[in-house]
Amino acid sequence: MWSIANEFSQALGRPITYVDVPLDVWKDTLSKMGLPPHVVSHVIAMAELHQANRYDRYSDDVETITGVRPMGVREFVERNAQAFTRVKAE
Repeated sequence: MWSIANEFSQALGRPITYVDVPLDVWKDTLSKMGLPPHVVSHVIAMAELHQANRYDRYSDDVETITGVRPMGVREFVERNAQAFTRVKAE
């Protein structure tokens, strides 16, 4: 995730830092937000799989199906920079 934060930093031209939030904090926060228990369990399971690099796989499926090469994180953030920029209150 630190490499993703670096991609955001490069795309936005400002420092973006990654904070490794413990899973028990995630679980507690999601529960307090009122998410159903099965959704909380699913999100936590997905996070655990990401931590174990179980989703670290290469696939050319997007390009095969669409005929378009998928964009990387930096290009996505550059194209959508406004979504990652705080709006100043007037």
